[in-house]
Amino acid sequence: MFLESLSYCQKNKGLEVHAWCIMSNHVHLVFRSINNQKPEVLIGDLKRFISKSIVKNIQENPSESRKEFKCKTLSILETQ
Repeated sequence: MFLESLSYCQKNKGLEVHAWCIMSNHVHLVFRSINNQKPEVLIGDLKRFISKSIVKNIQENPSESRKEFKCKTLSILETQ
């Protein structure tokens, strides 16, 4: 999901990635904007795209055993 989100931002948001390292619980990126956007705007777009992908995956996965709990928790976080 992360790579799909990264690819989306590269194609649609002007994100140019020079180096990356995906860890089990975080990621390191060396990037720039080819559209002269502020870095925090690009990262915000990337985070929003990833979070929407995660929520969609949880909701659509029939074998997700804690779907109800996770969706309830995610809806609480979205309102904060």
